[in-house]
Amino acid sequence: MTLNSASVPTMACDLGYMSREGLDAQIVECDGSPKALALLKKGDVQFAQVNIPPVIEGVANGERLKVVWGSVHGDPLKAAAAAPSSPDAGLILVASSSLSKVDKLKGARIGISGKGATNHLSVVSLLREHKIDPEAGVRWVEGGTPIDRVNKLILGKIDAMVTTSQTLALFPSTSDYFRILAKGRDFNKAGAIAFLVVVTMERLALAEPQTVLSAVKALIKAARELGQDQQRWAAAAAKRRPEVPREAIVKGWEMSRGHWPVNGRLDPRMVERAAKILKKSGQVSKVPSGPYKEWVDMRFVDEALKELGELR
Repeated sequence: MTLNSASVPTMACDLGYMSREGLDAQIVECDGSPKALALLKKGDVQFAQVNIPPVIEGVANGERLKVVWGSVHGDPLKAAAAAPSSPDAGLILVASSSLSKVDKLKGARIGISGKGATNHLSVVSLLREHKIDPEAGVRWVEGGTPIDRVNKLILGKIDAMVTTSQTLALFPSTSDYFRILAKGRDFNKAGAIAFLVVVTMERLALAEPQTVLSAVKALIKAARELGQDQQRWAAAAAKRRPEVPREAIVKGWEMSRGHWPVNGRLDPRMVERAAKILKKSGQVSKVPSGPYKEWVDMRFVDEALKELGELR
């Protein structure tokens, strides 16, 4: 579980928000969006929180996915451009201290969770921006959690990786091992867009709309309350991440201020703009041809907000 506002679905289950909406829910943790989407399509899970590029790719290939909630507050395209260090809108490319810039990554070992994950595709965009062949020009080292990959970087088993400011905050005494090569604005320039959404299959949205609405309401309520209650979130996060020092957990909450998805709404037009950028940068091979509002399905969010009200 990430130590930022992306923890909302996990906390919504752990802290009873889902059960109070009448749902019997539990979290299944996956290493990367492709694996989570594979479970969703098999029917092993009913919802998945994933990054947007593989969803766009999947819909373009005919997969019947529905985006029902956005794990962002506001427009992530504007956030990435305006606040490159934003923990939710931006990524960080870190490398061993011997590497001074992205241009030096040719031949480097780059740690990723797996091919097709955002931590892979975002680096692909940066490499292309700097005229490095992402297939023949670097070596991809797959596997492990974000913390595992940072430890590999410290031990010299990989040369670079994409991470977040929250993950780096867990290694305060080892900052001399790292050099930051790129931040949010650099990824944004290269067309490497990453923001989280919650998706389900169209069949569930059609057959059980009340289930989807209940889940969305639970997510909105959890985001609003946990974004205001540091102590409650930190206590719950500590149970999920007992290996992390309490002060680092609290810092994760503080770094997420202003980024909690208090409404959960996504503008389909924004997603369409994001898809065009991702296609241009090579993060997706094609984009959906039909109206985006057909699968960026905000009717459940809209219905929930009629009851809960919309926050600015």
